[in-house]
Amino acid sequence: MLIFQASFEVRESYDVDILEGPDTYFPDEDAPLFRDAIVKLAAKTRELSLRILKVMALSLDLVRTCQKRKKTKDLTFWNLQDPEFFIKTHTQLLTDGSSATTWRSLFYPPLSDEQLTIKDLVR
Repeated sequence: MLIFQASFEVRESYDVDILEGPDTYFPDEDAPLFRDAIVKLAAKTRELSLRILKVMALSLDLVRTCQKRKKTKDLTFWNLQDPEFFIKTHTQLLTDGSSATTWRSLFYPPLSDEQLTIKDLVR
């Protein structure tokens, strides 16, 4: 039997699924430097994500695997022979809101000695 205990995690988060356009929201009045910092950081993490996707395709050896199984229709349909297959399926990442990907920045503020004694407070 699993028993779940309610807890409170002290953190702040900011989610981004699109970097530009009418559906974006940045707290420009309260934090004027925030938009620029988040856009630059999100762009860099997007680049890194696409590089990781390519490495995944190469490490899975999809090209060699598909050459051995050319008769399989599913592999031909998905064109897994292409080492950039995963990149091509993530072209909308942080661009127009049609991607299911959300970029989240987290901030864990320092806790006082008193807060550290609260039983259900977690990090």
